[in-house]
Amino acid sequence: MKKVIIFGFFILSVCVVNAQSKAAFLSTFESISDLRANGDDDEVAAANWFIDEFGGDFLSTKDVETTDLSQYNVIWLAIERPWGFTNFPIELGGNVQNAITEFYKNGGNLLLTNYAVKYLADMGRCNNSFSELWEDGSNVPDDNLVAWGPISTFGRFFANHPTKQVIDRSNDRLFDGLISEVRVTTETWDLSETTYLIYPLIGAGQKEVHRVTWTMDCDLNAGIDGGIDNPDFLTLFEEAYNVEAVAAYEYALGYHRMSIARWWPQGEFQGKAITIMDTGYEWNQNSGENMYQSNIEWLTINALTELGGLPNGLDNTISAKPAFVIEKDRIVITDDRIQAAEIFNLNGQMLNCLNNVGTVIDITGLNQGLYLIRLTTKDGEKATAKFIK
Repeated sequence: MKKVIIFGFFILSVCVVNAQSKAAFLSTFESISDLRANGDDDEVAAANWFIDEFGGDFLSTKDVETTDLSQYNVIWLAIERPWGFTNFPIELGGNVQNAITEFYKNGGNLLLTNYAVKYLADMGRCNNSFSELWEDGSNVPDDNLVAWGPISTFGRFFANHPTKQVIDRSNDRLFDGLISEVRVTTETWDLSETTYLIYPLIGAGQKEVHRVTWTMDCDLNAGIDGGIDNPDFLTLFEEAYNVEAVAAYEYALGYHRMSIARWWPQGEFQGKAITIMDTGYEWNQNSGENMYQSNIEWLTINALTELGGLPNGLDNTISAKPAFVIEKDRIVITDDRIQAAEIFNLNGQMLNCLNNVGTVIDITGLNQGLYLIRLTTKDGEKATAKFIK
């Protein structure tokens, strides 16, 4: 049984989809057509999905200063062009950076993917250093048959060590709905065999090696004994920056590298940020269809919805009381205030609208996947949450 917590309530009419957008895709190009014609293939693919499938807004850097950013719960910045740190777009500096920084400080949320993670340092949220590697299309299909993606554990190198502990984040909500695979390695401290879980994002074929390495073995940890073998490298970094390391790179089995992270509010920065910089996070596979494309989409959906962006502007607010649980082919209502329910797909299309809903909703007719449910109380209050069948 999987519990899903509904967050808060505000009033809307029953069985009507709210049209207000909650999420924006920030781009250095003047329009989506300009991006499609002249942009990096991965940024184009991400923007197309976000606008056409998720239902978000396109936001050009040229319009940032004249746009009321407070209308958005989350802004997504994706920078995947070659040498993204060295040639970080100048359009994102100056007044644009100031505006996004104020949005973030005032409680606005950010999704930063690939080289866009540099923005956290530019805004002063984290002073840690990064390293990068870009080999544009360096791998031909026949040479690259292994899927790439993040792993949900830190310290897997020491899995069989008598005194060290593997830090496991596999239950994190960002992994909801993702396909996972178990892999075996002998790259351990004693060359013994151990397994680990990977969430593949890109399959066999030509890949762009856009590796962004976020290192936790930095000046912050200068006084700690040891190196990548010390879990304090991870825990001290998390405590100092109020960050939650969600995933590591598959090739980094110690405690010193992270590829996905959640940055909770800290100090003057009252918004939340999620950073995704795994090497496998490539929206357009160069040599054909990516068999793990759904994992990229699920990961992005989970991040966007956590940060308050719901498809086609469906409302998302905050409350503490759990309202339902999922049991295989049914939804069990646990809050006796609930009277009506609406179920949507991720395109905002209504699939079911029930009044006098009772305590059980039959969902045998739904395919496996991620959905949204909007519940209405007897007093007319509403809240929306996602659920997975």
